Amino acid sequence: MRAYFIRFFLLLKRQLNYRLMTIFLIAMPVCVYIISSVPQLNESEPVRIGMLAAGNDILAHQTMQHLIESSDSTTMEYYEASSADELNNDIISGRTDCGYIFPDNLSACISGGKYSGCIKLVSSPSSMMASLSSEMVFHSMFGIFGQSIAADYASSLAGTDSTASHIAKDYVNERFEYYLNGPATFHVEFRLLDVSGKTQSGTSVPHSAEYQADTQLFPLRGILAILITIAAMFGCSQYITDKESGVFLAMQGRMTILGRLVYTAIPTILFALSSLLSLMLSGSHSGLSEELSSITVFAAICILFAFALSLCIRKSRIMMSIIPLYAILCLVCCPVFIDLGSYLPPVSVLQKLLIPYYYISVL
Repeated sequence: MRAYFIRFFLLLKRQLNYRLMTIFLIAMPVCVYIISSVPQLNESEPVRIGMLAAGNDILAHQTMQHLIESSDSTTMEYYEASSADELNNDIISGRTDCGYIFPDNLSACISGGKYSGCIKLVSSPSSMMASLSSEMVFHSMFGIFGQSIAADYASSLAGTDSTASHIAKDYVNERFEYYLNGPATFHVEFRLLDVSGKTQSGTSVPHSAEYQADTQLFPLRGILAILITIAAMFGCSQYITDKESGVFLAMQGRMTILGRLVYTAIPTILFALSSLLSLMLSGSHSGLSEELSSITVFAAICILFAFALSLCIRKSRIMMSIIPLYAILCLVCCPVFIDLGSYLPPVSVLQKLLIPYYYISVL
């Protein structure tokens, strides 16, 4: 037994003598901690959209108020400019992507059918949100003005009967609100990934902060899973290299099997511990006990996978050439940045043959 421990200690010492590996093991959690600690790297600044009402038109002010209140702070932020000069200066300086100037007779223009060109769009040539923002402005304005148009039209059909006119107007207002904001028009289902990489579903838009917390960790988990797998394959390559050089000629039986396991286990365990520390320092994890159990099971799978490779592959050059190809295949096919299996059925089958997939999607 003492000989086993001595051999294990010597192999561990040899692994840590690889300076590049030691630097990488330390750099992983340090980089993750630095990135997660800098708010500017985690938060994207919203695109600012300016608005200005040239007069006291009720529709213009209601549209602006609705856009400001419904602004999504993670994508677009609407605000009211104090003057046209301020709006132009903000766009020229790049503080604002584009802006809208509403006329003082907006309601009359739309009611009279002369709405073409009544709202002035001010944007820079490099603006990328003007088209999308224009759709949102029209949607907001239609939600406000369209209801009154429909109610007035239904009321006019009742003629001089004031009771029927009032009933028709109330009914149209109720149904308009129902079809505009209710579930009758269409149904949207969001499928997100929680911090453990598992799929969760919902029927309403999640809070933006929760969405960022759920999706921020997913690429990190995928990259760490690939690194742990590559570490196990690297240990397998080291074993084959040492076997070719005659290191195991004096060993027989159980010592040879133990050496094969130790070679693959040491780098796998080291990278698993570094990955676990990286997950904990990232601030987005599902708890120490759950993460520890998941990464332990995955590390054991990687060790068995590398052990099987060492039985099948006898040349170190072949093993070293397989490692980068396998890493690229995992990055492309596994759901690290994008899940191609959701769009290409053959990829979903190939994913099942790649070890990192099970840590990302199953464990």
